[in-house]
Amino acid sequence: QAFDKNEIGSMQQNEGLLEKIIKQAKHIFLRRRTARTIDSLASRIEDPQIQAHWSSINDVFESSVKVLITSQGYEQICKSIQLQLNIGVEHIRVVHRDGRVITLSHQEQELQDFLLSQMSQHQVLAVQQLAKVMGWHVLSF
Repeated sequence: QAFDKNEIGSMQQNEGLLEKIIKQAKHIFLRRRTARTIDSLASRIEDPQIQAHWSSINDVFESSVKVLITSQGYEQICKSIQLQLNIGVEHIRVVHRDGRVITLSHQEQELQDFLLSQMSQHQVLAVQQLAKVMGWHVLSF
């Protein structure tokens, strides 16, 4: 049976089984690495607390996790930081509560540095809010 140019082109555009398996393996590896990074930060750092809520509905090439950064006992004066991490095959997209989107690479250190910066930002905001409640004036930060 002979194929025309369009049929051959469409056959070449489709991914093969091996490519799909490789993409799925990369995604699983990145998802496990992300979970390990979040868990290690949660166990090492007690305040602020970091919580991960993994979505049970995932795609074979994309998973999502909601990360909450809170300070226990200060929930009334300081909002928690909420991040949605969409884990793909070769990158992680971070969606902030206000809609900003940041794309991180597959590097574990980049994710860890980003989460540490968010935890530090939460600590600064919590201290500022506590100072306001106590009637102090924040001179600079």
